[in-house]
Amino acid sequence: MKKKVLKGRREFIKSTVIGTAGTLLSSATAYSAKKASSGWQDGMQINPNIDNLRVVCCHDPDMVSSNPLLFSFKNQNDSVRKEKVQANLDEMAKALAQEQDAATAWKTIFQLPNKPLNTVRAAIKVNCIETNQMPRIAIVGKVCKELVHIGLSPENITIYDGDDDASGNGKYTSYIGRDLPGKVRVSSKNSLLGGMTETRTPDPDVGSYSCTNDIALGKIDILINCAVNKGHDDSRGGISHTMKNHFGTFTPRPHGHGDLNYLLAINKSDAIIGGNPPRQQLCIIDSIWAMTSGPRGTPNKAPHRLTMGTFAPAIDYLNVYKIRGPIMGRSPSSRAQSVLEKFPTTFGYTKTAFDQLELIDVPPVRKTTNHIPATTRGNFQYLLELQVPKGRFQPARAQFRFTANPGEVKIKIFNPQGKLITTKMVYVANSNAGSILWEGVDSAGNHVSGGTYTVVVSGKHETVSQLISLF
Repeated sequence: MKKKVLKGRREFIKSTVIGTAGTLLSSATAYSAKKASSGWQDGMQINPNIDNLRVVCCHDPDMVSSNPLLFSFKNQNDSVRKEKVQANLDEMAKALAQEQDAATAWKTIFQLPNKPLNTVRAAIKVNCIETNQMPRIAIVGKVCKELVHIGLSPENITIYDGDDDASGNGKYTSYIGRDLPGKVRVSSKNSLLGGMTETRTPDPDVGSYSCTNDIALGKIDILINCAVNKGHDDSRGGISHTMKNHFGTFTPRPHGHGDLNYLLAINKSDAIIGGNPPRQQLCIIDSIWAMTSGPRGTPNKAPHRLTMGTFAPAIDYLNVYKIRGPIMGRSPSSRAQSVLEKFPTTFGYTKTAFDQLELIDVPPVRKTTNHIPATTRGNFQYLLELQVPKGRFQPARAQFRFTANPGEVKIKIFNPQGKLITTKMVYVANSNAGSILWEGVDSAGNHVSGGTYTVVVSGKHETVSQLISLF
């Protein structure tokens, strides 16, 4: 395996085209032109080994044993299959880091500073404002365990939410020593992180605001942003995901003070992005259960999905247009769309680049692997299974299974008129087995009509196609 070398932020600017969607508004932005309070620089990579715009997603209804009758935090966690969630997170880490084993993948994701391991500190920002909708213990616990595996001391890991109390009855404290490693710290608001201190924010909301002290002063080396899938006011894009999550790192009070500009500024700030390597190194959205509305309330949807990436604007944008819209039936309003359009452009990307992004589907872990008969063509084997709807209102569903060389596989579906109606990305791990379920909908979530459709599967070395008929 090749040795990976961590690059400084000044080297990140050398890459002006990032992955398949790295179209920048300006590729020549100089660091000296930026304010000192801005940790973000157009063209930089959060992680030199992971594409900013790679976002992976796992859909697995088996992550839960049942939907709770009452959505208390305890009932939800009792209904989550911890081992299944954490095994899926390993697969997602492998897909995100493009590594063949989970241990190497997590080491690639979490970049360690050049200092003694016993002094490295990490903070995990969670949602605690509504106990019915907080990141589930299986996810937060997995992040803690992987930080410990790479050498961090548990007592140097802090779970916090400055907007509400992360400790206390029904929250994270009672899980320490069980689902959370012993000695992990759970903060009452941000008290275990030094309280609050004034710090500068950059464009588009230059000013001085209160921020969690140890984060603002660079005493935290690794910052993990763990959010849930719920709604919010249209002035924040109609969502409360990873970017909005930092309203509990900074003071949340400017909700009525230029909401959008404040949201963007704090996520570009040196407090969040600053450091070498950058502090915020991983973003996760928990959509095991989700809310179409918010920020308060009870889950009313069960997407059974986890989403992961390194770049908050991309993961939030994709979650809106690939999960909340087509899967949850909550497309953004026109006002929210105008806000969401600022997510790419404020960080130096074009809206077109973000619109061309696809969630990379990571197949869930299965206990057993059944032999799948397949037709061989070049480097690909493929099997198509079609489930014809039995009732008038049941949508058509088609499942594609194939084997391919490890890496990303793209599936395109064309309607009978030859128009591309949807594109899906799948990550094939070292097992070489991949699958994806098409629910018979186009990219906007609309159910398609009957007819003959063309499926095109493309990988590193081969492209194959096959016709299917929907009735």
